[in-house]
Amino acid sequence: MGVHVCHACGVPQPLRPGEDLFASFGLEQRFAIDSGLLERRFYEISRLLHPDRFAAIGGDARRNSTERMTFLNDGYRILKNAEKRREWLLNQLAPAASPSSAPRPPQDLASAWFDLQDDANEAALKDFETRLQITQNQAHERIRTLERELDALLETGSKPGPELLAKMKAELLSGSYLSSLERDVERLKKRLFIT
Repeated sequence: MGVHVCHACGVPQPLRPGEDLFASFGLEQRFAIDSGLLERRFYEISRLLHPDRFAAIGGDARRNSTERMTFLNDGYRILKNAEKRREWLLNQLAPAASPSSAPRPPQDLASAWFDLQDDANEAALKDFETRLQITQNQAHERIRTLERELDALLETGSKPGPELLAKMKAELLSGSYLSSLERDVERLKKRLFIT
């Protein structure tokens, strides 16, 4: 907790430029984290830094407390959400890494989607939804595999290479495409009055 308050006087410390979200909660930078530990640390630090504790001192102490609490609240929202945490961590590890190639939907799925839009019926839509779900599950598993691989490197103190980070970003873009396709399916179902 020394990063948040001075050990000697107990006054909240000012935020440092580029302060690490994970370190602020006493966590290592990882894709997989102990969410229970994150929550316990968040509430522990929140009690320690609550601005009301520093109302009598005023000035810098109260301002630092408020700034740190804002930073921690934002950080907690990012770290407790796997997608936001993944995005934040990837940007820290390789801010300029770009996907190795543009995301491409599986060709058979894209073709089936276009066919479905031309001749939409309930049976074809159900079949497409099943195929989409299978494809999404496979994509999620590839992302989890890459996360484990990246975490293993981080645990050894190694910095992941640009190829691996670009591969992860490409998988995430592909996952975004599949999520968009899922929303399109829902819109089509509403248009066809299918529940």
